[in-house]
Formats: sequence, structure tokens, C-alpha cells
Amino acid sequence: MGKEFKEWYVQNACNRQAFDLEKAPFKTDDATLVAKVGACTLCPFNSINQGSLFGDGKQICTKSSCYATKKTKTLLNLIDEVKKDGRLLIPKFRSYNSDSQDNQLILSIMEENGLEIHLLDDMDILTEPVKPTAESIRNEYHWQDWTDEEVNEELEERRESYNEEVEAYANAPDNGYSKGVIVDPNTYVAQEALMKVEEEATPDVHSLPIDKKKMDDCTPTEKIQKMNTREVRKKELENNKQFQDVIKMVRESEYHNTKKTLSTDEMVAFCFTLFENHLSWYSQRDFFKGFLGNTEKKSRAEVVEQFRKNFKKEYFHKLIRFVMARQVHFGELNHTNNHVNIAFYTAVRPYLKKDIEAIEAEYEEKRIKREKRLQERIAKLERENELLKSA
Repeated sequence: MGKEFKEWYVQNACNRQAFDLEKAPFKTDDATLVAKVGACTLCPFNSINQGSLFGDGKQICTKSSCYATKKTKTLLNLIDEVKKDGRLLIPKFRSYNSDSQDNQLILSIMEENGLEIHLLDDMDILTEPVKPTAESIRNEYHWQDWTDEEVNEELEERRESYNEEVEAYANAPDNGYSKGVIVDPNTYVAQEALMKVEEEATPDVHSLPIDKKKMDDCTPTEKIQKMNTREVRKKELENNKQFQDVIKMVRESEYHNTKKTLSTDEMVAFCFTLFENHLSWYSQRDFFKGFLGNTEKKSRAEVVEQFRKNFKKEYFHKLIRFVMARQVHFGELNHTNNHVNIAFYTAVRPYLKKDIEAIEAEYEEKRIKREKRLQERIAKLERENELLKSA
């Protein structure tokens, strides 16, 4: 590739054509899965058999067609197993995401093999609880510099939840749950679980739903339920109006002219503004996994308070830098003709000076060659012009 070489060209090519065998949905020493190719452990396309191509001990499959064949065969074998056992096989996605290519493919394979289709939306699923440890919590929150005391507090909360989950899992068969399998539509990695189809309440044809009934037609119990529901709704509407009034007042006040340095609460608020309003779902997943901490079984107010309690300025800085890098303008706007681009180019230069200078040098070399050729052509045309004048 010569001077056009870029490291990420090679990285992208490897990612598209290479697969980590440690994460494969099949046993790599199984020589019978696809008999004519044999076991991965002896295969020349396994990087571990070709020296340290991807690092010591790294097993990477470099023959994508073979990997895809084994992966599909694994899924078909799993389908045969669940059909014999009468278990449900549930692809690991919800209906809102069913249009993706991988999800449509696994649905078509399941339909072709006569399986009843259920998605996560349809199921109540219990997976075997994993006992929390201090080490697992530190790994989950590796981006936070937690003290031992903070880890122990989180561990205590997790243990309480774990005990409840263990009890629920143990009693699941008595509550209508049966064994099933969840399969990832991208990797075909399968996980056993207890599950049951969520049942919708059968409507009583002899009576209207409470929300459709007039108050005079309700029983005393239904009247209490109706009144409580109305009160909840009234509070929601009041909160909406209260919030709008406060924000209107803030916008009309001198708040934005306050000369004080941002408070911790203001930085927390701005973190949520950036995280929720300026980061896509993919960015939240790929670059900020666990950023808000453990949000499971917590209300929105509890999530905010948890983040506020554990807040560090590094989180604020990370979000700002990430968003800045994605709010620049491309096309006809660049680092010489646009305020946003010029400011960002200047700001990021001290951090990545060598990398930026390398790119600049590459473009400068191209520019010098192009201008040299241009000057040569212009000089030639000028000589031709002089000859025409003297003729």
C-alpha cells in the first residue's frame, strides 16, 4: 500500500474476516461438527497454529466461510435438541429491533424448522443468578475509582438482590416456569434459562374495564381504584406544569449570567444532558457502558442520585470531549473556514500533536507535489504564450 498505508485499514479487514474462537458458540475441539473440516484446534486457519499472529495464546479463526458454516450447524443442532425436548428457543432481541439483518435471518431459520416464534417481549425469563463479589463489582465499575467502602456498600445491596433472585429461581418451576434456551442472533451463543409465556388478562365480556366505567357504575373497590388512578394522573400533570413554570422562570432570569464556577450539581445535570440528548444508543453502549452505574430496579430519580453521589469531574470531561469530537462539521466545512472546526482542531492538537502532525505532513507532501506540477504546467503555458506573441 506504500504511503497510503493506514493501520485501521488492516484492523477493519481483520475484524471482518477473523473470529475469536474463545467466544465461538461451538466446542473448538469437536471434530464431528463439520466432519470434512475437523476440529479448530488442529486447523491451519487457527492463528494459534501459525505463531503469535494476534498475541500469545490468542485463537483467531481466519477462514470466515468455515466459521459461518460451523456457527450455522451449531444453531441447527440446537434447534433439533429443543424440538426433541419440547423446550422453547428464544432469540435474544425485542420486537422493536426485529428488522435487522441478523435478527431476520435467525427468525427465518427458526420458521423453516417449524419452531414457534416468541421474542423477549412475549416472555417472562429467569436466568440463574450469579453471586456478586467485590472483584466483579470493581470490574463492572472499572472506570470509577471506588474506595473499598463504596465497593462494600454496593456489594451489600447486590447480595440482598441476589438472595431474592435465588429464591425466585428456586421456586420458578412451581410458578409455571419451564426450561428453555436464549440464543444470541449475532453469535448463536446459547444460554439456558427458565421461562414462561407472559399471559394477558382475559377480558371479562360481562363488564367494561374500570377506566371505561362511569363512577356510578363502579363497585366501592373499583371507585377507590379509579380515584387513586385519577390522583396519580393529576400529580403527573401538576409536576409537568410545575416543571414548565420553573424552567420558564429560569430562562427569563439572570441565571445564565452567573459568574460562579459550575457547581457539582450543574456538572451532573450537564452530563445527563449530553448523555441522553447527544449520544446515540450505540455510543452509549460502545463507549459509555456502565457510565450511569447499576440502573437495574432503580427509578430515574435514584439513578440521578446515584450518579451524583459517585460523580467525578473526569466523567464530565470525558463526555464533553466525546461530544465535541462528534459535533464537528464535514463536507465543505473544515479546520480553516468554520468556527466550530477551527476551535476543536486547536483544542485537540496538544493531546494528539504527533498524530495530527503526521497527517498534516502527509497532506502537505501531496499539496507540494500538486503545486509543483501546477507551476510546471503554468510555466509551459506561459512559454507557449510568449511564442505566440513573438510569431
